[in-house]
Amino acid sequence: MILELKNKGVSVLFSSHILSDVEELADRVAIINNAGLLFQGDLNELHKAAVRDVALVVSLFEPTEISKWLGLFDDILSITEIKPCVYRAVVKPELALQYDAVALNFLTTTVLANLKVKEFKISGLSLDELFINMAGEVP
Repeated sequence: MILELKNKGVSVLFSSHILSDVEELADRVAIINNAGLLFQGDLNELHKAAVRDVALVVSLFEPTEISKWLGLFDDILSITEIKPCVYRAVVKPELALQYDAVALNFLTTTVLANLKVKEFKISGLSLDELFINMAGEVP
């Protein structure tokens, strides 16, 4: 019902401890803990403000030699194979707020290196993880 209202352009205010629902439904959020407002704003702003660990997950059609691939980047801390042909590249912490530019560079460089990309996504923190980072406790 909330999604239907949202799709019709109706503003809905709701409070929930089920942060996965908030993440799915909300455009703007307020995080309150111990009667204090920790954050208020756009969900994307929250992700950028609280980001600490951003990884790029890429699935290739064929395995590749990680050391040669890693050597193509200055902004990637490490690349590990998390399952066959699926790799996780960790963005250097000091560049985490620029993850969109880093991701674009990573994907472009990977394709130009003739690695055939099957799937690509940015893996950041969930709203639960962001809340824990901001509030210091489990919701």
